[in-house]
Amino acid sequence: MNQESWVYLGQLSRALQHEGVDGVRAGEFVAEIDSHLAETGVDPIVEFGPPFQLAAELARRPGSRRPGWMPPLWATWFLGLAVALVLVVVADAVMAGWDDTGVPIKARGIAYMAVFYPAVMVAGYAFTRRLTGRSWSALIGGRAALAVIGIAIATTTAATIAGDRVVVRVPVPVFWGSVALLVPLAGFVLIRRSNPIRFPDHAGHLRRLKRGPLAGPPPAGTRG
Repeated sequence: MNQESWVYLGQLSRALQHEGVDGVRAGEFVAEIDSHLAETGVDPIVEFGPPFQLAAELARRPGSRRPGWMPPLWATWFLGLAVALVLVVVADAVMAGWDDTGVPIKARGIAYMAVFYPAVMVAGYAFTRRLTGRSWSALIGGRAALAVIGIAIATTTAATIAGDRVVVRVPVPVFWGSVALLVPLAGFVLIRRSNPIRFPDHAGHLRRLKRGPLAGPPPAGTRG
């Protein structure tokens, strides 16, 4: 197997996860494509089309998707923002302390998350597009370093400008009650959205694809 085919299989794996395909079925699909590429040596793009397009077609097959309700992706982003904001507020409150008047939510915490979280989401979206084969220009080399530096400078500047002004004080029972509801909900969404691929035993070499886009070259024994 050549590097192009190996990269294609990695992109297909993540595209299948994004489409909500059951992990066992996704592993079978990728193993079938792997066997075909190894036997024929064809160009995967020419043979199957872009990986995200192939994943969408495979996801429409009967019995391919995971059973049960699948939370939409926006729910994951929203809950991620809520959890991140809670963590910032708790860290700020622990350092500064709070009293019976409530847990202070400060302007700097809101400003920090208002800049940091969308920036991370945009970077994540660009990264996802790269993994699904739509763009190979995002987050490569120096661009990744510049993105990290830019996000750090922007968030620090926003937090500094906002200052320590308290925007609102949330009653302690209300705050912790919200946290108690948020954590299980976030855990449920995370469990439902996570979808590890389980490859068949005969395709054990494909397990290296789980290491992500930087998994390196294909195993020596699978080179075409």
